[in-house]
Amino acid sequence: MGDQSDSDRREKALQLAYQRAADSYEAITEFRGKLLGLLPLATGISAFLLLERQGKNFKSGGSLWPLGAIGLLGFVVTVGLFAYELRGMQRCHRLERQACTLEERLGLSAEQGPFRGQPKRALCDMLGPPAASLIIYLATAFAWLYVAGVGFWPSMRSSYAWWPLPAYAVVLLVAWIWVRWWLHTSARDKAPTGWSNLEVILADYVDARRCRNLGPIQASVALDAGQVKRHHRLLRRERNDALPLLQRMIEGGYAVRALELAERGDHVVMTARGPGLSEICGRKLSGQISFIFTLKPREP
Repeated sequence: MGDQSDSDRREKALQLAYQRAADSYEAITEFRGKLLGLLPLATGISAFLLLERQGKNFKSGGSLWPLGAIGLLGFVVTVGLFAYELRGMQRCHRLERQACTLEERLGLSAEQGPFRGQPKRALCDMLGPPAASLIIYLATAFAWLYVAGVGFWPSMRSSYAWWPLPAYAVVLLVAWIWVRWWLHTSARDKAPTGWSNLEVILADYVDARRCRNLGPIQASVALDAGQVKRHHRLLRRERNDALPLLQRMIEGGYAVRALELAERGDHVVMTARGPGLSEICGRKLSGQISFIFTLKPREP
């Protein structure tokens, strides 16, 4: 009865976490979409009106310095909004991964889960909001730089009006490569902040024992089984035998008397000892079996 109650509480907690992750994702995506739609429209109208009005003022003997100051201000504001957008990209990538993990733990397949089932982004994993944000924000920034350039160097309006185009192409290429690398790097967090791999495995194992289900472990790690010699040197792995044996252990099918966990590089070795561990799929054991856990890499 206690195990069932723990399982129900865990299920409700997972559902609540999933709902909050989905709501946060939708809210951030909606705000980013509105901003991306309004920004180029406001920039285009403002730049056109400023250039036309200040051009008439310059022909009548006025100065274009105010136009340069306004252009710089618009550029700085655009850079600030782009910094906010980068954080939005990062959070959305993180929420996608969290929602995928929660869908897996809730037992949703790729056909049922909207996050697990979404297709992989094309264009080096940039198709969609990342590419749109980069293109629009850079175009807006260069538009304001052009306005500032006309204000400080009036001759640029006629003689060097073409310079933003090649400069924009070069900066876009460099920024594309950097943003893709940055998103990829920021996504590769193997464990929660402050948690070692061993602590993650231990927490997942305890959760699996409570709900008598391998879901918590399978969601975060790859698993092998094998014989482990002295100093936990990995000798032989039998992947196909590992999951059924671990499932039976979690369900209480073996009388396990001791568990030992040791972190070795990227692996965590969990050794179980007990009189019931005498053989696995016809292979004789010496009263113990070792499970070799490796945290799954998180790709963006």
